[in-house]
Amino acid sequence: MHKTWLIIQREYLSRVKKKSFIILTLLVPVIIAAFIGIQVFLAMGGNKETQHIAVIDESAMFSGKLKDGQQLFFTFLKDKNPQAFVTQYEKAGYNGLLVIPKFDLNDPNGFVYYSKHQLGLGPYAYITDQLNSVIEDQRMIAAGIDKEKLDQVKADVSLLQP
Repeated sequence: MHKTWLIIQREYLSRVKKKSFIILTLLVPVIIAAFIGIQVFLAMGGNKETQHIAVIDESAMFSGKLKDGQQLFFTFLKDKNPQAFVTQYEKAGYNGLLVIPKFDLNDPNGFVYYSKHQLGLGPYAYITDQLNSVIEDQRMIAAGIDKEKLDQVKADVSLLQP
């Protein structure tokens, strides 16, 4: 049994003492952390500049209801053909074009965002939250639910962590 232990110890130390093992042991975690950091940076939409978005609302439901964000500004365009304006929005000074088609409140589909650059996670979440909020408000009106009463019923709990 003693000889087996000596053999295992010698084999282990012969591999661990190599420079390649020591370098890889230190380098691989750093490389993995760098890849994760790059993915998070790209997902958060590394671009922090302001974006002006043209909105063509064919449903006439969102006009004036989409609120500008810190770096997102919406401009509603009337009497514009979406198919024709897709090629012209950049020349007009917009970073993107949001087309809202006529849709059924129970099945809101067909919303399209055109841009040369893909939206980051933050702007994407902001735009979809704004659209969802307006649709939810319209559904409450259609169902006869008073928004003020619903807001009074909702609880706003804050959790403290000492």
